[in-house]
Amino acid sequence: MITKYLSIEGWFNLFDAYLNLVKKVPGEGSIVEIGSFKGRSTRFLCDALVTEEKTKVKVHCIDTFEGTPGEHDNLKLGSMYDEFKNNLHDHIEAERVIPHVNRSDNQQLIDSFEDNSLDGLVIDGAHDEVSVHNDTKNWYPKLKDDGLLIWDDCERPEVKKGALTALGEEVSKGVYYITGDERWFGLIKGPNGKEMGKKLKLFPGVKL
Repeated sequence: MITKYLSIEGWFNLFDAYLNLVKKVPGEGSIVEIGSFKGRSTRFLCDALVTEEKTKVKVHCIDTFEGTPGEHDNLKLGSMYDEFKNNLHDHIEAERVIPHVNRSDNQQLIDSFEDNSLDGLVIDGAHDEVSVHNDTKNWYPKLKDDGLLIWDDCERPEVKKGALTALGEEVSKGVYYITGDERWFGLIKGPNGKEMGKKLKLFPGVKL
């Protein structure tokens, strides 16, 4: 059973989102997760990949591991990166998890990933409108056609606006909003995005 993530401090409720990602990613695929905190969501994702025997998938985790000013001011973060490494030690040793201690808007980091190279992209870093807009605009070109893009916390107006304005009106027509307790946006890049409802669990969910 996938339960180790429960012992890791943090927030994670994107079960359907991550399981859809596990289902879609090919056996030697590549995923970028922007915003990993202490590794709760990453642990769930990687354990699910191993359960599905997709042990060669690479999960690139991008985080400053310093917390986000204004969001984490009241938390005792300690040495977050050390905790992340401890929580994911087996996946790191297996070279399944590749940590990037960096800002997601660092151009050198962005350029280190080729366009159309990612099978999955999760945007869950800073939640202000500008940060979400920039993460979406900077990283969307890195996603392959038919790749899955997920945003967390999309019930927040600033997250919704940042995500959709970065994509442009036409692309935004392919975004779905998963409601209920999970509350995430999902987009399959490219023409196959029109088949979103057949490819993702959308109940409860609505097309924007």
